[in-house]
Amino acid sequence: MGDIGAVFREILVRHLNATERHLAADVRLVEDLGADSIALFEMVVACEEEFGVDIPNDALAKFVTVGDALAFIEAKANGAKAGSLHADTVFTGWRTE
Repeated sequence: MGDIGAVFREILVRHLNATERHLAADVRLVEDLGADSIALFEMVVACEEEFGVDIPNDALAKFVTVGDALAFIEAKANGAKAGSLHADTVFTGWRTE
């Protein structure tokens, strides 16, 4: 699989009408990007299809920031248990402009 972060950013741009230059790991999906429940659902479906992962509803509730969602998706796509992620997970590949 290619760069999960890059593909995830494309999904956010497409489904949340976000601009890629504003997508940093600490950006909040609802408060900063204005995602509503429908947009979040569409984002989840796109991620499930693109990455071949299952994102349960209880996991979606924990996606506060872009980084939260990406960490979960990367862990699932790489075969790890997403619940084993640490709060201090380092995110790479994000623009800091």
